[in-house]
Amino acid sequence: MTVIVGLVHRGRTHLAGDSAGSGGSQLTIRRDPKVFTNGPYVLGFTTSFRMGRLLHHAFEAPHPEGDLDRFMATRFINAVRA
Repeated sequence: MTVIVGLVHRGRTHLAGDSAGSGGSQLTIRRDPKVFTNGPYVLGFTTSFRMGRLLHHAFEAPHPEGDLDRFMATRFINAVRA
């Protein structure tokens, strides 16, 4: 199970995630983060550590433009899929 939490406190936003990797009854503490920055974004992931590493180190995140909700639902997510 992964825990990723977001908190707004005194006008600042904080994001954090656990460092566990699990499979069946085994638990491993990992050094690679589940929450990280990429360009102007803070991203978090669960399930696939390979996908998380790609999002962190290989994904070229497009810069936001126009309506943010529309941008995230279309251009951003299409870039992630590609």
